[in-house]
Amino acid sequence: MKDILFIIPQLAHGGSEQLVLNIAKSVKHKGHNCSVLYFNYYGDDFFKSLFENEDINLYLVPKNKAIDPKTVSQIRSIFKNSNELVVNAHHFVSAFYAFMSFGLQNKVDIFYTEHSEWETKHIKLWWKIIGVLMCQRIKGSIGITPQLEKVLKTNFYIKDTKLHTIVNGVDENKFYPRSGIFRDEMKSTLGISPDTKVVGIVANMRTIKNHIFLLQAFNTIREESDVKLVVVGEGFKFDDDNAEPQIRQYISDNNMGSDVLLLGKRHDIPELLSIMDVFCLVSLKEGLPLSILEAMSSGLPVVGTNVDGISDIVVDEVNGYLVELDDIEGLIHKIGSLLKNEALRVAMGQQARRMANDKYSLTTCAESYLNLFGI
Repeated sequence: MKDILFIIPQLAHGGSEQLVLNIAKSVKHKGHNCSVLYFNYYGDDFFKSLFENEDINLYLVPKNKAIDPKTVSQIRSIFKNSNELVVNAHHFVSAFYAFMSFGLQNKVDIFYTEHSEWETKHIKLWWKIIGVLMCQRIKGSIGITPQLEKVLKTNFYIKDTKLHTIVNGVDENKFYPRSGIFRDEMKSTLGISPDTKVVGIVANMRTIKNHIFLLQAFNTIREESDVKLVVVGEGFKFDDDNAEPQIRQYISDNNMGSDVLLLGKRHDIPELLSIMDVFCLVSLKEGLPLSILEAMSSGLPVVGTNVDGISDIVVDEVNGYLVELDDIEGLIHKIGSLLKNEALRVAMGQQARRMANDKYSLTTCAESYLNLFGI
Protein backbone atom coordinates (compact mmCIF):
# COMPACT_ATOMS: atom_id res chain seq x y z
CA MET A 1 0.00 0.00 0.00
CA LYS A 2 1.31 3.44 -0.98
CA ASP A 3 0.65 6.89 0.46
CA ILE A 4 -0.45 9.29 -2.26
CA LEU A 5 -0.31 13.02 -1.54
CA PHE A 6 -1.84 15.66 -3.79
CA ILE A 7 -0.80 19.29 -3.30
CA ILE A 8 -2.91 22.16 -4.65
CA PRO A 9 -2.83 25.89 -3.87
CA GLN A 10 -6.40 26.11 -2.52
CA LEU A 11 -9.84 24.44 -2.51
CA ALA A 12 -11.95 27.09 -4.23
CA HIS A 13 -14.10 25.80 -7.07
CA GLY A 14 -11.98 25.20 -10.19
CA GLY A 15 -10.87 22.71 -12.83
CA SER A 16 -7.61 21.61 -11.19
CA GLU A 17 -9.43 20.94 -7.90
CA GLN A 18 -11.99 18.82 -9.75
CA LEU A 19 -9.22 16.87 -11.50
CA VAL A 20 -7.47 16.17 -8.19
CA LEU A 21 -10.76 15.00 -6.67
CA ASN A 22 -11.34 12.62 -9.61
CA ILE A 23 -7.84 11.11 -9.40
CA ALA A 24 -7.94 10.91 -5.60
CA LYS A 25 -11.19 8.94 -5.72
CA SER A 26 -9.54 6.43 -8.08
CA VAL A 27 -6.56 6.13 -5.70
CA LYS A 28 -8.92 5.43 -2.79
CA HIS A 29 -10.78 2.81 -4.79
CA LYS A 30 -7.46 1.04 -5.38
CA GLY A 31 -7.04 0.75 -1.61
CA HIS A 32 -4.19 3.22 -1.12
CA ASN A 33 -3.92 5.97 1.46
CA CYS A 34 -4.82 9.34 -0.03
CA SER A 35 -4.27 12.87 1.26
CA VAL A 36 -4.71 16.38 -0.14
CA LEU A 37 -2.67 19.31 1.13
CA TYR A 38 -3.48 22.95 0.34
CA PHE A 39 -2.03 26.31 1.35
CA ASN A 40 -4.92 28.76 1.40
CA TYR A 41 -8.45 28.54 2.73
CA TYR A 42 -10.96 31.24 1.89
CA GLY A 43 -14.06 29.85 3.55
CA ASP A 44 -15.12 28.00 0.41
CA ASP A 45 -16.43 24.61 1.55
CA PHE A 46 -17.38 23.43 -1.95
CA PHE A 47 -14.43 21.11 -2.56
CA LYS A 48 -13.60 20.69 1.11
CA SER A 49 -16.88 18.86 1.66
CA LEU A 50 -16.46 16.78 -1.52
CA PHE A 51 -13.03 15.55 -0.43
CA GLU A 52 -14.33 14.82 3.08
CA ASN A 53 -17.26 12.85 1.64
CA GLU A 54 -14.73 10.56 -0.06
CA ASP A 55 -12.85 10.06 3.23
CA ILE A 56 -9.76 11.77 1.82
CA ASN A 57 -7.42 13.30 4.39
CA LEU A 58 -7.17 17.08 4.14
CA TYR A 59 -4.31 19.20 5.45
CA LEU A 60 -4.27 22.99 5.47
CA VAL A 61 -0.69 24.25 5.72
CA PRO A 62 -0.66 28.07 5.53
CA LYS A 63 1.85 29.78 3.26
CA ASN A 64 2.43 33.40 4.26
CA LYS A 65 5.08 34.39 1.72
CA ALA A 66 6.54 33.22 -1.58
CA ILE A 67 9.20 31.09 0.13
CA ASP A 68 8.05 30.10 3.59
CA PRO A 69 10.38 27.73 5.52
CA LYS A 70 7.64 27.10 8.10
CA THR A 71 5.43 25.65 5.38
CA VAL A 72 8.20 23.26 4.35
CA SER A 73 8.86 22.10 7.91
CA GLN A 74 5.15 21.51 8.54
CA ILE A 75 4.78 19.43 5.40
CA ARG A 76 7.81 17.33 6.33
CA SER A 77 6.48 16.84 9.86
CA ILE A 78 3.04 15.67 8.72
CA PHE A 79 4.36 13.08 6.27
CA LYS A 80 7.61 11.98 7.98
CA ASN A 81 6.26 8.47 8.63
CA SER A 82 4.63 7.94 5.24
CA ASN A 83 5.04 4.63 3.45
CA GLU A 84 6.26 4.72 -0.19
CA LEU A 85 5.12 8.30 -0.62
CA VAL A 86 4.04 9.54 -4.06
CA VAL A 87 3.43 13.28 -4.39
CA ASN A 88 1.42 14.80 -7.24
CA ALA A 89 1.68 18.61 -7.12
CA HIS A 90 -0.64 20.72 -9.25
CA HIS A 91 0.63 24.14 -10.42
CA PHE A 92 4.17 25.43 -10.03
CA VAL A 93 3.89 26.75 -6.46
CA SER A 94 2.72 23.34 -5.27
CA ALA A 95 5.54 21.60 -7.13
CA PHE A 96 8.08 23.97 -5.58
CA TYR A 97 6.93 23.13 -2.04
CA ALA A 98 6.79 19.43 -2.85
CA PHE A 99 10.38 19.64 -4.07
CA MET A 100 11.57 21.65 -1.06
CA SER A 101 9.86 19.22 1.32
CA PHE A 102 10.70 15.89 -0.30
CA GLY A 103 13.07 16.48 -3.22
CA LEU A 104 16.17 15.18 -1.44
CA GLN A 105 14.48 11.96 -0.27
CA ASN A 106 15.07 9.15 -2.72
CA LYS A 107 12.09 7.19 -1.39
CA VAL A 108 9.64 9.91 -2.48
CA ASP A 109 8.39 10.13 -6.09
CA ILE A 110 7.28 13.65 -7.07
CA PHE A 111 5.13 14.38 -10.13
CA TYR A 112 4.37 17.95 -11.20
CA THR A 113 1.15 18.64 -13.16
CA GLU A 114 0.89 22.01 -14.89
CA HIS A 115 -2.46 23.43 -16.01
CA SER A 116 -1.56 26.81 -17.52
CA GLU A 117 0.55 27.43 -20.60
CA TRP A 118 0.42 31.19 -20.06
CA GLU A 119 1.61 31.03 -16.44
CA THR A 120 4.45 28.72 -17.41
CA LYS A 121 5.63 30.98 -20.22
CA HIS A 122 5.51 34.10 -18.03
CA ILE A 123 7.26 32.75 -14.95
CA LYS A 124 9.92 35.07 -13.52
CA LEU A 125 13.55 34.29 -14.35
CA TRP A 126 14.64 33.25 -10.85
CA TRP A 127 11.61 30.96 -10.51
CA LYS A 128 12.46 29.51 -13.92
CA ILE A 129 15.98 28.68 -12.71
CA ILE A 130 14.50 26.93 -9.68
CA GLY A 131 12.08 25.13 -12.00
CA VAL A 132 14.91 23.82 -14.16
CA LEU A 133 16.71 22.37 -11.12
CA MET A 134 13.47 20.98 -9.72
CA CYS A 135 12.28 19.30 -12.92
CA GLN A 136 15.66 17.59 -13.41
CA ARG A 137 15.38 15.86 -10.02
CA ILE A 138 11.70 14.96 -9.70
CA LYS A 139 10.17 11.81 -11.16
CA GLY A 140 8.10 13.44 -13.89
CA SER A 141 6.30 16.50 -15.22
CA ILE A 142 2.84 16.41 -16.78
CA GLY A 143 1.14 18.83 -19.15
CA ILE A 144 -2.63 18.64 -19.53
CA THR A 145 -2.27 19.23 -23.30
CA PRO A 146 0.42 18.20 -25.80
CA GLN A 147 1.21 21.88 -26.36
CA LEU A 148 1.69 22.44 -22.61
CA GLU A 149 4.05 19.46 -22.49
CA LYS A 150 6.15 21.19 -25.18
CA VAL A 151 6.11 24.44 -23.20
CA LEU A 152 7.30 22.60 -20.07
CA LYS A 153 10.11 21.01 -22.07
CA THR A 154 11.23 24.32 -23.54
CA ASN A 155 10.88 26.33 -20.34
CA PHE A 156 12.49 23.90 -17.91
CA TYR A 157 14.73 21.83 -20.24
CA ILE A 158 13.05 18.57 -19.22
CA LYS A 159 14.17 15.28 -20.74
CA ASP A 160 11.60 13.46 -22.87
CA THR A 161 11.75 10.47 -20.51
CA LYS A 162 10.42 12.67 -17.71
CA LEU A 163 7.66 14.36 -19.74
CA HIS A 164 4.06 13.25 -20.09
CA THR A 165 0.77 14.48 -21.48
CA ILE A 166 -2.37 13.46 -19.60
CA VAL A 167 -5.44 15.29 -20.83
CA ASN A 168 -8.29 16.04 -18.44
CA GLY A 169 -11.13 13.56 -18.38
CA VAL A 170 -14.88 13.75 -17.85
CA ASP A 171 -17.23 11.16 -16.35
CA GLU A 172 -19.63 10.20 -19.16
CA ASN A 173 -21.88 8.44 -16.63
CA LYS A 174 -22.38 11.74 -14.81
CA PHE A 175 -22.45 14.11 -17.78
CA TYR A 176 -24.81 12.95 -20.51
CA PRO A 177 -27.84 14.28 -22.44
CA ARG A 178 -31.06 14.29 -20.39
CA SER A 179 -34.62 13.74 -21.66
CA GLY A 180 -36.95 16.55 -22.68
CA ILE A 181 -39.18 16.00 -19.67
CA PHE A 182 -36.22 16.31 -17.30
CA ARG A 183 -35.14 19.50 -19.09
CA ASP A 184 -38.58 21.06 -18.76
CA GLU A 185 -38.79 20.20 -15.07
CA MET A 186 -35.33 21.62 -14.42
CA LYS A 187 -36.20 24.76 -16.35
CA SER A 188 -39.33 25.16 -14.27
CA THR A 189 -37.31 25.21 -11.04
CA LEU A 190 -35.46 28.24 -12.43
CA GLY A 191 -38.56 30.00 -13.72
CA ILE A 192 -37.70 29.36 -17.37
CA SER A 193 -40.51 28.35 -19.75
CA PRO A 194 -40.11 25.12 -21.78
CA ASP A 195 -39.87 26.93 -25.13
CA THR A 196 -37.24 29.46 -24.03
CA LYS A 197 -33.75 28.80 -25.34
CA VAL A 198 -30.84 28.82 -22.89
CA VAL A 199 -27.24 29.88 -23.41
CA GLY A 200 -24.97 28.87 -20.55
CA ILE A 201 -21.53 29.45 -19.10
CA VAL A 202 -19.89 27.61 -16.18
CA ALA A 203 -16.86 29.55 -14.97
CA ASN A 204 -15.66 31.43 -11.94
CA MET A 205 -16.22 35.16 -12.28
CA ARG A 206 -12.68 36.18 -13.07
CA THR A 207 -11.55 38.78 -15.58
CA ILE A 208 -9.65 36.09 -17.48
CA LYS A 209 -12.94 34.27 -18.18
CA ASN A 210 -14.18 37.32 -20.12
CA HIS A 211 -17.84 37.26 -19.01
CA ILE A 212 -18.38 40.85 -20.15
CA PHE A 213 -17.61 39.87 -23.75
CA LEU A 214 -20.36 37.23 -23.59
CA LEU A 215 -22.77 39.64 -21.91
CA GLN A 216 -22.16 42.23 -24.64
CA ALA A 217 -23.08 39.67 -27.30
CA PHE A 218 -26.05 38.38 -25.35
CA ASN A 219 -27.42 41.89 -24.93
CA THR A 220 -27.98 41.92 -28.70
CA ILE A 221 -29.04 38.28 -28.99
CA ARG A 222 -31.85 38.65 -26.44
CA GLU A 223 -33.47 41.33 -28.61
CA GLU A 224 -33.89 38.81 -31.42
CA SER A 225 -34.75 35.59 -29.54
CA ASP A 226 -36.68 34.21 -26.58
CA VAL A 227 -33.54 33.30 -24.68
CA LYS A 228 -31.99 33.33 -21.21
CA LEU A 229 -28.34 33.37 -20.20
CA VAL A 230 -27.50 31.08 -17.29
CA VAL A 231 -24.26 31.98 -15.51
CA VAL A 232 -22.90 29.39 -13.08
CA GLY A 233 -19.98 30.47 -10.91
CA GLU A 234 -18.96 33.28 -8.61
CA GLY A 235 -16.11 35.64 -7.85
CA PHE A 236 -13.85 35.43 -4.81
CA LYS A 237 -13.06 38.48 -2.70
CA PHE A 238 -9.48 37.26 -2.13
CA ASP A 239 -8.85 37.08 -5.90
CA ASP A 240 -7.17 40.05 -7.59
CA ASP A 241 -8.86 38.88 -10.80
CA ASN A 242 -12.37 38.91 -9.27
CA ALA A 243 -14.81 40.24 -11.87
CA GLU A 244 -18.14 39.68 -10.11
CA PRO A 245 -18.73 43.36 -9.21
CA GLN A 246 -18.16 44.44 -12.82
CA ILE A 247 -20.38 41.64 -14.15
CA ARG A 248 -23.24 42.57 -11.83
CA GLN A 249 -22.82 46.25 -12.67
CA TYR A 250 -22.95 45.56 -16.41
CA ILE A 251 -26.14 43.54 -16.02
CA SER A 252 -27.71 46.30 -13.95
CA ASP A 253 -26.62 49.12 -16.26
CA ASN A 254 -28.13 47.34 -19.27
CA ASN A 255 -31.36 46.20 -17.57
CA MET A 256 -30.53 42.53 -18.23
CA GLY A 257 -31.60 41.18 -14.84
CA SER A 258 -34.72 39.46 -16.16
CA ASP A 259 -32.78 37.62 -18.89
CA VAL A 260 -29.53 36.75 -17.08
CA LEU A 261 -29.66 34.22 -14.24
CA LEU A 262 -26.66 34.41 -11.90
CA LEU A 263 -26.77 31.06 -10.11
CA GLY A 264 -23.50 31.29 -8.19
CA LYS A 265 -21.71 28.17 -7.05
CA ARG A 266 -23.71 24.97 -7.71
CA HIS A 267 -23.34 21.26 -7.06
CA ASP A 268 -25.84 20.26 -9.78
CA ILE A 269 -23.78 21.09 -12.87
CA PRO A 270 -24.92 18.00 -14.87
CA GLU A 271 -28.55 18.96 -14.33
CA LEU A 272 -27.94 22.60 -15.22
CA LEU A 273 -26.14 21.63 -18.42
CA SER A 274 -29.24 19.65 -19.39
CA ILE A 275 -31.32 22.85 -19.80
CA MET A 276 -28.77 24.58 -22.03
CA ASP A 277 -28.99 24.72 -25.79
CA VAL A 278 -25.58 26.33 -26.35
CA PHE A 279 -22.56 26.35 -24.06
CA CYS A 280 -20.11 29.25 -24.16
CA LEU A 281 -16.65 29.85 -22.77
CA VAL A 282 -14.99 33.01 -24.07
CA SER A 283 -11.85 33.11 -21.91
CA LEU A 284 -8.81 35.25 -22.66
CA LYS A 285 -6.57 32.29 -21.76
CA GLU A 286 -7.20 28.66 -20.80
CA GLY A 287 -5.56 25.38 -19.87
CA LEU A 288 -7.83 22.50 -20.89
CA PRO A 289 -11.22 23.56 -19.47
CA LEU A 290 -13.18 20.79 -17.78
CA SER A 291 -16.32 22.88 -18.12
CA ILE A 292 -16.19 22.53 -21.90
CA LEU A 293 -15.52 18.79 -21.68
CA GLU A 294 -18.49 18.40 -19.34
CA ALA A 295 -20.69 20.38 -21.74
CA MET A 296 -19.51 18.29 -24.68
CA SER A 297 -20.20 15.05 -22.80
CA SER A 298 -23.67 16.43 -22.09
CA GLY A 299 -24.27 16.73 -25.82
CA LEU A 300 -23.95 20.51 -26.18
CA PRO A 301 -22.43 22.50 -29.03
CA VAL A 302 -19.79 24.92 -27.76
CA VAL A 303 -18.97 28.47 -28.79
CA GLY A 304 -15.57 29.53 -27.52
CA THR A 305 -12.76 31.95 -28.14
CA ASN A 306 -9.93 30.89 -30.42
CA VAL A 307 -7.28 30.59 -27.70
CA ASP A 308 -5.02 27.71 -26.65
CA GLY A 309 -6.90 25.21 -24.52
CA ILE A 310 -10.30 25.97 -26.01
CA SER A 311 -9.10 25.51 -29.59
CA ASP A 312 -7.60 22.17 -28.51
CA ILE A 313 -11.07 20.72 -27.93
CA VAL A 314 -13.50 22.83 -29.96
CA VAL A 315 -13.16 22.01 -33.65
CA ASP A 316 -14.66 24.90 -35.59
CA GLU A 317 -17.87 23.95 -37.43
CA VAL A 318 -17.68 20.37 -36.11
CA ASN A 319 -18.61 20.37 -32.42
CA GLY A 320 -19.08 24.12 -32.16
CA TYR A 321 -17.60 27.43 -33.24
CA LEU A 322 -14.46 29.42 -32.48
CA VAL A 323 -14.44 33.22 -32.52
CA GLU A 324 -11.62 35.70 -32.15
CA LEU A 325 -11.31 37.61 -28.89
CA ASP A 326 -12.32 40.97 -30.39
CA ASP A 327 -15.01 39.65 -32.74
CA ILE A 328 -18.24 40.62 -30.98
CA GLU A 329 -20.25 40.38 -34.23
CA GLY A 330 -18.88 36.90 -34.84
CA LEU A 331 -19.88 35.80 -31.34
CA ILE A 332 -23.40 37.18 -31.83
CA HIS A 333 -23.71 35.45 -35.19
CA LYS A 334 -22.41 32.04 -34.05
CA ILE A 335 -24.58 31.85 -30.95
CA GLY A 336 -27.58 33.15 -32.88
CA SER A 337 -27.19 30.63 -35.70
CA LEU A 338 -27.16 27.75 -33.22
CA LEU A 339 -30.20 29.06 -31.37
CA LYS A 340 -32.16 29.31 -34.64
CA ASN A 341 -31.14 25.95 -36.10
CA GLU A 342 -32.12 22.91 -34.01
CA ALA A 343 -30.74 20.40 -36.51
CA LEU A 344 -27.35 22.12 -36.38
CA ARG A 345 -27.38 22.16 -32.57
CA VAL A 346 -28.19 18.47 -32.42
CA ALA A 347 -25.57 17.49 -35.01
CA MET A 348 -22.80 19.49 -33.33
CA GLY A 349 -23.91 18.27 -29.91
CA GLN A 350 -23.67 14.65 -31.02
CA GLN A 351 -20.18 15.26 -32.38
CA ALA A 352 -19.24 16.95 -29.11
CA ARG A 353 -20.35 13.99 -26.99
CA ARG A 354 -18.60 11.52 -29.30
CA MET A 355 -15.35 13.48 -29.08
CA ALA A 356 -15.59 13.83 -25.30
CA ASN A 357 -16.13 10.10 -24.83
CA ASP A 358 -13.44 9.06 -27.33
CA LYS A 359 -10.65 11.47 -26.36
CA TYR A 360 -11.38 12.77 -22.86
CA SER A 361 -12.52 9.84 -20.77
CA LEU A 362 -12.17 10.16 -17.02
CA THR A 363 -11.34 6.46 -16.82
CA THR A 364 -8.40 6.88 -19.22
CA CYS A 365 -7.21 10.03 -17.42
CA ALA A 366 -7.28 8.42 -13.98
CA GLU A 367 -5.62 5.21 -15.19
CA SER A 368 -2.81 7.23 -16.77
CA TYR A 369 -2.08 8.92 -13.44
CA LEU A 370 -2.28 5.63 -11.51
CA ASN A 371 0.14 4.00 -13.95
CA LEU A 372 2.61 6.85 -13.42
CA PHE A 373 2.23 6.46 -9.67
CA GLY A 374 2.97 2.73 -10.01
CA ILE A 375 -0.35 1.59 -8.56
